[in-house]
Amino acid sequence: MSAPKLIIKNLSKNYLLSNKKTVTALKNFNLKVFPGEFVSIIGPSGCGKTTLFNIIAGVEEQTFGTISLDGNIENSRQGKFGYMFQNPLLLPWRTIKENLILGLDIKKVSKEIAFKKAFSLLKEFNLEKYEDQYPSVLSGGMKQKVSLLRTLLFNDSFLLLDEPFGALDQITRQSLQLWLKQVLKKFMTTTLFITHDIREAKLLSDRIIKL
Repeated sequence: MSAPKLIIKNLSKNYLLSNKKTVTALKNFNLKVFPGEFVSIIGPSGCGKTTLFNIIAGVEEQTFGTISLDGNIENSRQGKFGYMFQNPLLLPWRTIKENLILGLDIKKVSKEIAFKKAFSLLKEFNLEKYEDQYPSVLSGGMKQKVSLLRTLLFNDSFLLLDEPFGALDQITRQSLQLWLKQVLKKFMTTTLFITHDIREAKLLSDRIIKL
């Protein structure tokens, strides 16, 4: 078996409230994720799922514990994961291709190279006809597809997907679940996935972790 891509050891997160009391969001959480694996995180609201993702992505700092990526303990993790939220967060004044390259803009990739990569990705999944459209003309499911491709374009080696289909109707959701499996199979992407839907977790996952 190959070495783990991600190792989380004894991860804990405490928050200090305004009344000076401490709330523990995560306590001694441990996890190994292997290359190309799809792992779902399930659990009730407020159990620390999104906090976990925020810490992995470097948006928040852990109180205790270590996070290793590709064998190295990483204290600065921003930009090393593709992080997708439940809402697509597409910028309405930017076209689809301009939205796709947002992460590459942050990385200061040249516009010419960024647009070539965006078009190639859109064409790969038969979405090239939307490249010059604006998000307002897209359905909810199409917006999520664009958001996922934008996340892949930013980092296709490791994705953090926080309930990306939670706001969609059941028929659209099922369609996107199958589409997601197709996309991830093509890129061999390692994925951590938050969901409240055990059926969704069973369909997509190699392993399911309950918080």
